[in-house]
Amino acid sequence: MSESWPEVLKQWRDRALSKVVRVSSSQLRDANANMLVWPVADAIGEGVSVGQMGAFLRDVRDHYALAVGASKGPVMFYVWFDAMSDTLRCSLCAAEVPGGRLPFECRVKVIPAVETVLAEALGLSGSEFVLAPGESGEDESCGEFVQVVYVERISGTGID
Repeated sequence: MSESWPEVLKQWRDRALSKVVRVSSSQLRDANANMLVWPVADAIGEGVSVGQMGAFLRDVRDHYALAVGASKGPVMFYVWFDAMSDTLRCSLCAAEVPGGRLPFECRVKVIPAVETVLAEALGLSGSEFVLAPGESGEDESCGEFVQVVYVERISGTGID
């Protein structure tokens, strides 16, 4: 952890590292039990940058990876911005499920950089990480909401 982090990230990190991580045969139950939720307004109020938020989430991911260990098998660590509640969220669930799907009721667009989710959460419309029009939100072709999610697979031996 960086000593120069804003106080809000230090508090969020303490809460995240005290979380008991659960991995069982129920993906949905685990996803709900492992979910962490942070109000974005707190981060914006303290001027948290995308880089600081990314470092914070890597710490959370590493905590989950250590907690899971080799005995639990591969899992998915994922991060998304919930615009309706203005919260940044992350969770963890088993990766070996039918279809390898994340436990969302809507369509999901998996993206390769967590910074894209963070820039959206922090309202950085001019950021190099922001999605192009049509990449998140309402999909006009089908009238369905599309949730943008960053996903990392964590195996029993570390982050893939």
